[in-house]
Amino acid sequence: MAQKKILIPGGKVSDWALVNAAHRLGLYVITSGTNRNAPAHQFADEYVYADYSDKEAMLQLAIDKKIDYMCSCANDFGMMSTAYVCEKLGLPGHDSYETTWTLHHKDTFKPIAEKLGIHSPVSRVFTDRDQAVEFLKNADRQMIVKPSDNVASIGVSVPRTDAEIISSVDLAFEKSKTRTVLIEPYLEGFFATVTSMIIDQKVVAFFANSSCKYPQGEVIGPEFPANERDNGGSQPALHFNDFAPSIIEDFNKIAQELKLVDGKFHCELLIAPDHTAQIFDVHRRMSGEGTPWHEWNETTGLCWEEWVVKAECGMDLSDFPVGIKQNRFFHNRNIYAPKNGIISRIVLDEYLTKHLHHGYPGKEYVLYDKFVSDHRHEPVANLKFEFDSQSEMEFIADNTVDNFYPHIRFEYKSF
Repeated sequence: MAQKKILIPGGKVSDWALVNAAHRLGLYVITSGTNRNAPAHQFADEYVYADYSDKEAMLQLAIDKKIDYMCSCANDFGMMSTAYVCEKLGLPGHDSYETTWTLHHKDTFKPIAEKLGIHSPVSRVFTDRDQAVEFLKNADRQMIVKPSDNVASIGVSVPRTDAEIISSVDLAFEKSKTRTVLIEPYLEGFFATVTSMIIDQKVVAFFANSSCKYPQGEVIGPEFPANERDNGGSQPALHFNDFAPSIIEDFNKIAQELKLVDGKFHCELLIAPDHTAQIFDVHRRMSGEGTPWHEWNETTGLCWEEWVVKAECGMDLSDFPVGIKQNRFFHNRNIYAPKNGIISRIVLDEYLTKHLHHGYPGKEYVLYDKFVSDHRHEPVANLKFEFDSQSEMEFIADNTVDNFYPHIRFEYKSF
């Protein structure tokens, strides 16, 4: 019997796990994309240079290679092409192209969110630049401007002056392929990356990881507000037990309204100071450009990427471990020095040493005379800790109270 083929239209780090999972399932893996050096390509059986945002090019590639399955990559445009190809060729494991478009474009998803009464900010949609600028100038509160169809917070900004309003609107229109912009209230809080498994239009597993901006960090560049999330994270997300029930209910409403096929359902949440959550983006593509797999897998003991590939191939999911939870508790943190100079070592106290995750050094974390010239922006280390409970992890990971740095001592050498 001929080996079945799967096309994974991407080669980013987060697609690498999908390539390996497909191989474990006995599939011949083809990747594509315009970045020939993307890391996942080297692990595929075959790489074809093609633009995965071009749905007709991907359809022709799928026909030429006689593929049997297709699995989405970590990109909204790649997800759109995947849905298009699978619909045209009658391949399993994906929603219709229309449904996929609805989910992956904020201007079409937001009306459904409002209709269903799910937890999501009310947005105004603009296709006219001048109208968007006028709306912002007359707004009575802080607003956020974003393209309706882009990823990784590219083109998203929070204008504070009239000059910034104009540049923010222009940036959002520039980054939107559909030339459509959303404007909605700016909300305080931190972001969480959330995924779930949906079977029979119902959530059967729900995971969340959060990233927080801590006092030692600072936003880097106006175009990428996601950078303020780079200073640390927690698995599961902080306050998971408070917001999870309402968001799971929202996911169920969306799945039933749009009759979603079995498989992953992913979103980005903003967690407010009162621990309630608002849905900002939903999608069925892979998660981001990083590597969430080890975080979800490590906290659940589940090989998540293998179930994703199975679902997108339309394979049997009847033995999926329904109700599995994140039952290990981690916090990772970029470590910033209190001042510039030559650091000889970081000394962790007994409490943090006890909770250092395996693979990290012991009590004395030696930096080998690390020279720090910009302590406000340059992290000197990144450490990961494991805790025995959600509450213990949340105590040390609190992004409003500094319960972390009192456990660290920095030793400097004199110049």
